[in-house]
Amino acid sequence: MGTLKEDAYIKIREGIVTLKFKPGQWLHDTELSKLFNIGRTPIREALIKLEQEGFVKSMTNKGFMVSEIDAKGINELYEVRAYMESLAVRRLSLDPLPEKIKILEDIFINIKNLNDNLPLSVRFNIGQKFHRTLIALSENELAISIMDTVYDHIERVRWLDISLNDRFVENMESHLRIIKLIKEGDTEGAEKEVKRHVFASKDSILKFFEQRKNLLYL
Repeated sequence: MGTLKEDAYIKIREGIVTLKFKPGQWLHDTELSKLFNIGRTPIREALIKLEQEGFVKSMTNKGFMVSEIDAKGINELYEVRAYMESLAVRRLSLDPLPEKIKILEDIFINIKNLNDNLPLSVRFNIGQKFHRTLIALSENELAISIMDTVYDHIERVRWLDISLNDRFVENMESHLRIIKLIKEGDTEGAEKEVKRHVFASKDSILKFFEQRKNLLYL
């Protein structure tokens, strides 16, 4: 069982990632304490940790505010993601162990047809699982920790990309190409495909950000 601080941290972070707590919204320890039935001290400790991860900002005599989302931040998130995932596929392709390849392939084992009409949430979760698994299989603990935060930041804006449903087949084909390139030990090809895939996702997100960003504050 986790500590009260960990419990508070998980609940507040989930609220931010799922947009229950909107960008720019003030978070007060007294209100959060009542909401989650957790003391104010662990709530404050959780907020301090979330500030270190960039999810909130502290304001003197005002409390904590949920960090806003902007185009600059989106660009930075995807730049970090492209760099870290390219390092992960490099490590995997230099030593393409069969057991690791199987873990990646098994993510898609239940998808018989890429054109199946799967719910959008399922489609997104498949993609998220693939990318998080790439990082996990690199066995770089620092990278795993960094990317856990990066992926959660990205999740806050994922739904802005209304073309995600239309690009599912394209994305899945890219994932399968990455696995194939890793399996073949094609390090350069795997890195190139990962970067192409990540930056295509970034461009798609940014395309819709300006016209849909106001929805973040409703």
